[in-house]
Amino acid sequence: MSTKKLFYFLIAFLLIAYIFYPSFQRKFLQEKQTPSSSFYSEKSDNLSPNYPEDYITTTDAANYIGQEKTVCGRIASTKYAYFANGEPTFLNFDRPYPNHTFTAVIWGKDRSKFNSPPESYYSGKFICVHGLISSYRGIPQIVVRDPSQITIPE
Repeated sequence: MSTKKLFYFLIAFLLIAYIFYPSFQRKFLQEKQTPSSSFYSEKSDNLSPNYPEDYITTTDAANYIGQEKTVCGRIASTKYAYFANGEPTFLNFDRPYPNHTFTAVIWGKDRSKFNSPPESYYSGKFICVHGLISSYRGIPQIVVRDPSQITIPE
């Protein structure tokens, strides 16, 4: 294969990957997100006073399967799977699906308890979720049955 053909093949492959594989775009073309200013104080890296004292991070949640905890992090992607069994809403933390570190799941039967659609209201926000930590396909999660389980630290 000539160098010119190889070059065109590579360009075509990268273009197809960019168009049809969204996580390729996020992984290679976007900057890392930094923590919000409400989470960290301006004077130091100490947590703000409104942040729960007994929280755990999304990456630590896997160590607490079967325990009731408060998990805090930024919502990186959301999905209301109205077509799926149980009509779940997924709030994916830290990185967009499928590279997320933690998920808050709201089942369709509980959506009516929320004033706004959770997938749009919590998108991009830094939130804390309280509940029983379980695991689904190796990713820790909390099933949210009531809006009071979710808080937004100011």
